[in-house]
Amino acid sequence: MKYIITADWHLRSQKPRCRLDENWINTQREALTQIAAYAGEYEAHVIVVGDIFHSTNETTMEIIGLVQEFASMLDEFELSLYILAGNHDMPQHNIENLHRSAFNILLNSKNVFHINQMEFDHKLSAVDFGMEDKPGAEIIFKHVLCFPEKEKVPPNAKIIKPSELFEENTNAKYIFTGDYHRQFVYRKKGKKLLNPGCLLRQAADMIDYEPSCFLVDLGNDELSYKICPIVDNGKLVTDEYLETEKARNDRIGAFIERIKENEQVSFDFIENVHTMMKNNKIDADTKSIILELMENT
Repeated sequence: MKYIITADWHLRSQKPRCRLDENWINTQREALTQIAAYAGEYEAHVIVVGDIFHSTNETTMEIIGLVQEFASMLDEFELSLYILAGNHDMPQHNIENLHRSAFNILLNSKNVFHINQMEFDHKLSAVDFGMEDKPGAEIIFKHVLCFPEKEKVPPNAKIIKPSELFEENTNAKYIFTGDYHRQFVYRKKGKKLLNPGCLLRQAADMIDYEPSCFLVDLGNDELSYKICPIVDNGKLVTDEYLETEKARNDRIGAFIERIKENEQVSFDFIENVHTMMKNNKIDADTKSIILELMENT
């Protein structure tokens, strides 16, 4: 009755802008190897609560292979990988496209199963992103943007708090969520919600974050858990690109303002841009950025 609970792997072929790794594929492989080691040590199946992949465009056969390799590692311990589809696992974030996704390839791979195929003594609900929970469930696996109870949230109708999830699922005793990228635990009157956070730091604002997964024991009809750290070298995360990006946006913004202020303009925006660049001293970097943006428009 032991499980490793993890989520939000966001495996991708292209290195995130905040990462300095020489080999991003190996960095992801090493993180998965750490989880497999925990699984073997504690004899625990692995459950991923959504967003195994980052995007359709960055899910190559090599990235799919990382998960298949991971499932093979578990198979050597006579353990299995159980997965749930998050919004990033679906082309266009649409569940109607799930049948033609990399997630669907995984479900046809050796030793990979959907969470709803697991056997529990409790009534289970494990539905893919965008689907309704099964009524009366006592244990729920759900990929939903759930913020910690006391944290201030931005105005977004899709964000929910742990207490609200339990209000919607009155029979639920334990809920496991994905999508929120920082690990947290909510406890109230014997009920627990565990959100494992992301596999690796993939954004500049997570430099100080320590990735982890949960070891969960459901023995004796009571959930106990342990936080298992995932080593991710903080020196390989940078936010320097944000300054470069800000400077780029400032230059483009200033150029657009000059177009607006120019009295000799036509109704053709592209013509206005070329006229402004011809009649004004525009630095080479800004000119290159503007031409690139127009080509991609």
